[in-house]
Amino acid sequence: MTVAQNYRVAGTVSDKTNRERLEGVNVLLYVGKEKKLLKFTTTTTEGSFRMMIPDSLTGKGYLQFSFMGYETLRKNIDHEKRWDIYLSQKEMTIKEIIVKAPKVRVQGDTITYDVRLFSKEGDRSIGDVLRRMPGIKTNENGQVSYNGTPINRFYIENSDMLEGQYGLATNNISNKEVGSVEILQNHQPVKALEGIAFSEQAAINLKLKEGAKHRWVGTLKSYAGCSPDEGLWDVQGVFMRFNKKRQSMNTFKTNNIGQDISKELNSFNLNALKNQGRLLADYIETEPPFSMGLSRNRELLNRTYQVTTHHLFKLNNGQDIKVNLVCQRHKEESAKEVESIYYEGQNEEWSLDEQEKSDYTKKSFSGTVTTEMNKPTYNLTERFQVSLDWKDRSISMGGNQINQQDMYTGSKKVMNELFLLKRSGNNFVTFSSYAVFQANPQNLHIQGDNKEVAQTVNPKQLFTENNLGWGIVVGKVIIDFTGNFTGMYKDMSCRLTGLENSNISDRADMSLGYMKLALTPKLTYMTGPFKSVLAFPTNYYLYHYKNFSERALNHDCFSISPSLYSEWHFSSRWNLYVRGNINKQAVNTQLFYLSDILTTYRTLQRGLTTFCHAKTAVITGGIEYKIPLKEFYSRLEFSRSWSIIPYVLSQNVEKGYIFSKFLLDSRQIKRTVISGNLSKGTDWASTTFSLQVGWSKNISHLFRNEKTIQNCLTQLYLKPEIDINPAKWINIQYGLNFSGESLVINDNESKESAYTLNQSLLIRFIPSDKLYFSIKSEYYSNQIKDGNIRNFFLTDISLTYKFSDRFSMDFQLVNLFNEREYSYTSFSNEAMRINKRYMIRPGNLLIGAYVTF
Repeated sequence: MTVAQNYRVAGTVSDKTNRERLEGVNVLLYVGKEKKLLKFTTTTTEGSFRMMIPDSLTGKGYLQFSFMGYETLRKNIDHEKRWDIYLSQKEMTIKEIIVKAPKVRVQGDTITYDVRLFSKEGDRSIGDVLRRMPGIKTNENGQVSYNGTPINRFYIENSDMLEGQYGLATNNISNKEVGSVEILQNHQPVKALEGIAFSEQAAINLKLKEGAKHRWVGTLKSYAGCSPDEGLWDVQGVFMRFNKKRQSMNTFKTNNIGQDISKELNSFNLNALKNQGRLLADYIETEPPFSMGLSRNRELLNRTYQVTTHHLFKLNNGQDIKVNLVCQRHKEESAKEVESIYYEGQNEEWSLDEQEKSDYTKKSFSGTVTTEMNKPTYNLTERFQVSLDWKDRSISMGGNQINQQDMYTGSKKVMNELFLLKRSGNNFVTFSSYAVFQANPQNLHIQGDNKEVAQTVNPKQLFTENNLGWGIVVGKVIIDFTGNFTGMYKDMSCRLTGLENSNISDRADMSLGYMKLALTPKLTYMTGPFKSVLAFPTNYYLYHYKNFSERALNHDCFSISPSLYSEWHFSSRWNLYVRGNINKQAVNTQLFYLSDILTTYRTLQRGLTTFCHAKTAVITGGIEYKIPLKEFYSRLEFSRSWSIIPYVLSQNVEKGYIFSKFLLDSRQIKRTVISGNLSKGTDWASTTFSLQVGWSKNISHLFRNEKTIQNCLTQLYLKPEIDINPAKWINIQYGLNFSGESLVINDNESKESAYTLNQSLLIRFIPSDKLYFSIKSEYYSNQIKDGNIRNFFLTDISLTYKFSDRFSMDFQLVNLFNEREYSYTSFSNEAMRINKRYMIRPGNLLIGAYVTF
């Protein structure tokens, strides 16, 4: 949090004659004899405005209200907090002029992109346009970032209906229905914290065109086609409506053409991301892996059905009610060959060859109800969610071992989240509560070599975290204290049958619980462009473990984990920041169990039964430089971390199985990361250029077959992209993605390296307003085992004929040369080299219709 000695000015602006509220009135704060513009805002659709004004400016400036067709009004600043402003109409004579709209506008902390000026032929969703806007990036899983930092909210007409699942908006809202995209820098989503709590993250707000409001809009798509293996389909219907009192988005999608529509359901809600690590783990590896460096739609052999419905209701008392339902059935097939090389030092190694064919099915349902009251002095938000997931996977395995595997996990989760804040003058009180119950039964059945092996794991967990805080503003300083109570209880039973080995613990019934009491004093200081936050969390943990066949174990721990964050905006273009923390971590409860669990057909993992606390220290620093009006953004960041972990992974090979366990031996992990990004837009040929670079180094060690293996993994990536229109009838998009890795074992005793290089070129020809066609080529050059280079060349062709702006026919030919395999080599920080060969989608032919309404 960051603090300022401010007071709030709020009110409405109306027409003096008919008393109707006015939307879009400019409210500008001028100070000093030179009449310097300090802040500005505009009135909302209800004609209201609010602005935080430094107390020191009282009597030294004025607010100016201006609106086309009305007399300009000025009013001196005083301590009056509620203003009702009435503007008088005036006659205007407007000369004929030619106005060229700017692509980017800046108003205070809000940057506005004109969607029409960033759109190009072939764009169909607002996500297509967002990827072209300087400063905005969308990664492979759908997360949106602004100048390298993930956003904290995605609004549609100032409302957060989707609650972090904004992939539904970026992929389904037509860019033709959106007038502008607003970047709300340093966005504070809780209104009661405006002016006293600083946010590092931005938000995105979609401003729809007037014609897209108050009526149903959407898209319909129906494609059919064929491949050498099966008939193809891609069908979707999207129905949306947005108005002042209600918002609704409903989708139905199904396809078997490799489109991973489940990415739309990824949630980037900050609380959901924070709480993800508190959920039960999948001990049995049911989820199928996917290839690195290759687009998901190139390899996914799927049959997916997905239905979503999201609704937002705005009540007259200012309360929002949100109801979200999601249902999905996803099935995919995969075929791959994997060679895993395990290094042992002294130029020794052993390998494992696998040939796998698998069928994977996932069925899921989730329902969420949220109520939110977000007012300038009060916030009450409660969220209740039920989610169910069933995952089945069947594998036919060849190679060193031949077997048939069947896996299942079935997660059931009930969650409730509450947040309450009350602000009164310079004081505020907060309360938050998070509670979740989860059951996640899992089983693995293996049949081969004339024997059957079965593993069952049945964990259940109840977790709760509660915080109570109080804070006060004193000048330029805010002091606040937060008390915390956290509790967890987990019950787990494990059974392993069919393996005859006296060293295996094949049965366990256990319970584990802990309680945490914490007090966090925090001091925040802000003066002008400088902000700093210092916190001293003080934690006490009390653990209790019971294995029903042995005695109970108890453990307690006390820790202080200081942290510091500072930033300095030494100009409107430059920002320098640094953060650091020292932390004694809680016990990893997911690893705490006394048994051997067969996580895959070949790997037995033994848990920890000693209470161990890792210690970490992290320092991060970065610098940002941006000129929004010139469409230029850049960021460079450095991070260094040190971890001391009191246990070490140990692996031994015996009778075809990898026995993994943890030894009580301290190890140090050092990690260094350097990353940067740059983006630039220009009116010349409507060009957008972006560059992402990164380098990391990870040093660690482990034991393998009683030998110490020190390993150093270094990774480098480089990703430039350019989008250019050299003429009105042609658009060119080029991207390069280079990733290199090197693994050093025992200080240069053994060294391996590999790289993947992907180049993508899309050329879109637009010979007329009715017709355009595209050629897309992807070239892959991957260094694989023994230093060999594997080259791949994939080509797609598409043609679109537009009968009108709302109706078009599409023809697509995907993977023209019918490439069927993709190979690459990668490394892990467990001293391994992995050579993989995947079967990818064959050539596809599709034809269909696309309609917007």
